[in-house]
Amino acid sequence: MYQLQPLQTDHWQALLKFELDNQQWFEKWIEPRPAGFYQQQQFLHNIESLVEQSSCSDYAMYLYVDAQSILGRFNIINIDRQTAEIGYRLAEHATGKGVATAGLQALMKKAKSQLKLQQLTARVTIDNTASQKVLLNNGFVRDLSADNFLLIKGVKTEVLHFSVLL
Repeated sequence: MYQLQPLQTDHWQALLKFELDNQQWFEKWIEPRPAGFYQQQQFLHNIESLVEQSSCSDYAMYLYVDAQSILGRFNIINIDRQTAEIGYRLAEHATGKGVATAGLQALMKKAKSQLKLQQLTARVTIDNTASQKVLLNNGFVRDLSADNFLLIKGVKTEVLHFSVLL
């Protein structure tokens, strides 16, 4: 069974494995991580910072896990009163199985019940149709007026904006 767990410092080794195992997969969709990101001490420091930020209510970071491993990262960022932005990344082996849709459903429940948020927003590149589908399956709607462009690996890429009321 899958479970959404708050990010804790003691997750750092499993999370580093998740990031390394899926590095090439992630870099198909986003900019590569900065030099040194995968060094153990730097990675642990980054996780400690994220956990601290989560405790200050600016961010809420979660891991979506099964009994054996981390399947994905689900984050709520830029929390501003009743609105926040979400983001997620899934292990390549977990894609196409409904894991992202279920993980986002669990994240939305936490956003509403624990963080008392009323609206979530998300951004996704135009070529990431799987993430668009996950958002739409969870009730997000596209905000055409907010679409813009982003440089990813030096290429101007269209970014679509979505939102949902909780």
